[in-house]
Amino acid sequence: MGLDMYLTGKLYFSEHKWDDEGKESSPGLELAQTLVDSQVITQTFNGISFLEFRLMYWRKANAIHKYFVEYSECEDDGRPIDVSKYCLEALLECCNSIIAKPSLAPELLPTQAGFFFGSTDYDSYYMENIKYTAEKLPEILANISKLEAQHQYLDICYHASW
Repeated sequence: MGLDMYLTGKLYFSEHKWDDEGKESSPGLELAQTLVDSQVITQTFNGISFLEFRLMYWRKANAIHKYFVEYSECEDDGRPIDVSKYCLEALLECCNSIIAKPSLAPELLPTQAGFFFGSTDYDSYYMENIKYTAEKLPEILANISKLEAQHQYLDICYHASW
């Protein structure tokens, strides 16, 4: 047991999208598949399909968990949290600031105690999670921007279980 944390994306697209030449196409579909960190789940309902996939995974990164809960101003009850692009940009900024100056960690991304949440120390494990987050988010944010340029919008969700 432990704090398992997931950032997922869901991209909706019509199965019957047509390009300027009258050919069937799914703009953003190929790009969305480059975002995938794990197996893609594709579902269709009434001609609308969506891809659902994991963008990131953390384990016992309780400071990141606390960030998402506080940013969304919701109860920490295990329900999925909708996440905006701006939320991810702000998280990236916090991580980069902590990497540059680790003494900022308690102020910018404080740890959180909890049942099976892991250590609350600002140690090497904490910094590994911060660095991992800072390494993954730029690519995710860049791909979100590319999708938006194609008028495709990614629903982003954070979910944790413990």
